[in-house]
Amino acid sequence: MLYSLDGGARWSALGSTAAPGTIGRFASVPGAASSAIIDHAHAFDVDLAYPAMTLESADAGALDAGANLALVGDELLQFGVATQLGPLRWRLLRLWRGRRGTEAAVGAQAIGDRFAMIEADTALSLDLPLAELGGEVRILATGSGDVDGPVATSVTLGGTSVRPLAPVHLRWREHGAGAVQIPWVRRSRNGWRWSDGIDVPIGEEREVYRLTLVRGDGGVRSFETVEPSVVIARDVRTGGRCCTWCRSARFGNRRARRSRCRRGTDDGRLCIGDQTSTRLGLPLLQAGQAQKELTHNEALTLLDLAVQPSVEAIALDTPPADPAPDACWIVGTVPTVAWTGQAQALAGWTDSGWRFVPSRPGMTMWSKADQAEARFDGTRWTVGTIVASPLVLGGLRCSGHGVRILLHLRTEAWWTPRRARRWGRF
Repeated sequence: MLYSLDGGARWSALGSTAAPGTIGRFASVPGAASSAIIDHAHAFDVDLAYPAMTLESADAGALDAGANLALVGDELLQFGVATQLGPLRWRLLRLWRGRRGTEAAVGAQAIGDRFAMIEADTALSLDLPLAELGGEVRILATGSGDVDGPVATSVTLGGTSVRPLAPVHLRWREHGAGAVQIPWVRRSRNGWRWSDGIDVPIGEEREVYRLTLVRGDGGVRSFETVEPSVVIARDVRTGGRCCTWCRSARFGNRRARRSRCRRGTDDGRLCIGDQTSTRLGLPLLQAGQAQKELTHNEALTLLDLAVQPSVEAIALDTPPADPAPDACWIVGTVPTVAWTGQAQALAGWTDSGWRFVPSRPGMTMWSKADQAEARFDGTRWTVGTIVASPLVLGGLRCSGHGVRILLHLRTEAWWTPRRARRWGRF
């Protein structure tokens, strides 16, 4: 292989690969999915260039070691299962998506896009000076048996491989006097592995973040900070519509998330999304992120609140002044202070402050104040309501034949076998 940086006036040797590569084109696309968990929902088909090319399945251990890494469009992914469907066509599934910081390209593929296996003995690496970013490199490649001569192509050097990764796990918390604090977690291009005892290295010449606040009137205000956190004053956040974060570097920025400010509220509260589990909002580890143990422990803490839950009381709008550790409440519909924005959620006090689990239809928990079970129907929490068909009390069948009844039983003493015989069957 040869390459040129001056439009083909001069060519330099790049080297040779030890074996031919495995390449092809999309016959179907993998679709969009999370890069934080294994994608069992999607599969896609590729047509390889020649019948002699093959693909192999790999177990979890081999994938963890880097096996079956492929460039699919602009996304890097790994696949666990490869099934041959025809002389050229293969179906790939059990996918590990958005590898090496390419999560922005997940789901952006189209039929006919490129497919190329990334393997040590079939690929070459070209290290270029940073001054060449934005320029074009031309490549000439030829192999044994190529009777038509070398194949030529050109690539614009966008610098994707040397840009810092976007930060993750953006959060917000009220900071007093109407201000809001927004922390996040950095990621590193040198931190793909989870190494016990040490955090991921910075991997850049400096650590700088840029936040841009876009206001409703079109005005823009930017902030830069060297810490993974920023405090936005009330007068700045009011009227804001969205924020964008990126990690800044000498050779380009990689944008993080676009986060909207809630409109129509007095405090201009920021509504920030993140990569979390869809049901309970548990934080998911991101590739290359720092402080992995904090994200993992945060998820365990939320599970500790949500599994077999019991709460002190239902529909409390103001947080208690001196809560006991691990004590929980169901937030009311007009929450204030530290509970602002968490209407009807499960709020639990920990040694590190309040934690919240969103309510979901069908969620139940025990209310200590009411000595009864509470259930969320998707709109509101109800206490002491039993929905049953049939209903059996004290061994007596009180309803059935498809009849559904609602009973509000305040005390066990009220319902006695004598009253049951008197009431009979409903």
